[in-house]
Amino acid sequence: DYNMHQTLQEIKSKYSSADNRCLVIDGTLITFAYWGISDNIYTFPDNIQKIGDYACECSWFEYDITLVLPDSVKEIGLSGFWECGSRLKEVVMGNGVEIIGDRVFQGCYGMTQISFPASVKSIGSGQCISWGSPKDLYFRSTVAPNIKEDSFEEYGHVMANFYVPAESVEAYKAAEYWCDYADAIEPYVFE
Repeated sequence: DYNMHQTLQEIKSKYSSADNRCLVIDGTLITFAYWGISDNIYTFPDNIQKIGDYACECSWFEYDITLVLPDSVKEIGLSGFWECGSRLKEVVMGNGVEIIGDRVFQGCYGMTQISFPASVKSIGSGQCISWGSPKDLYFRSTVAPNIKEDSFEEYGHVMANFYVPAESVEAYKAAEYWCDYADAIEPYVFE
């Protein structure tokens, strides 16, 4: 039931996190009880290795929020943060994330930027769409992650600015599918 999911405040199960906000089975976040979090920041528990497919779907948060993924998270599944609307301001990825599935950040129009850690090896399609999805994308890896033909575009239009390590600009511009975004790739000095 959509209305129940929209206001889910806790999950009580033998698979619940200590704060009763996360349902985690075999290291995968299945769903997240996000309603009522007023701290403006939520850090997921360290026992999560994967954000499951649609785990935070339609998370229309009650308050502005930043979500923090621990270093234990290796993968974000299909549509992991899909349609999180205007209240989700940032997803801080830990240094373990390697795989980002299709449409993970689609519909997260409260986010103005995404910073991908150096650990990211693969990014799926449909990350940015025109109606306000993240526009400034920062890639810490000196090696261009594998992307798909439509990872950062909609209907053939590039929907983002790309900031990569200064020493890697030419390598990114030459990489498969990245070459389509060459005009939008800029050098950036990461701290």
